[in-house]
Amino acid sequence: MMKNQDIHNQSSSAPMITINEQLLAAIETAPESILEQTLDYLEYLKIRKNASGIKLADASI
Repeated sequence: MMKNQDIHNQSSSAPMITINEQLLAAIETAPESILEQTLDYLEYLKIRKNASGIKLADASI
């Protein structure tokens, strides 16, 4: 799998690979057990981000 630094080091004529494309490529080759853990972690991050946004909004009231 390409790292972000590797992508930035590609020549400017090469098309840039988005994070979504990198994730999809990694998902295609990952075993089911890793996919389950990854999905759990992604959901956790989304909930944590939403919760921190709510706390900030509450603090400003």
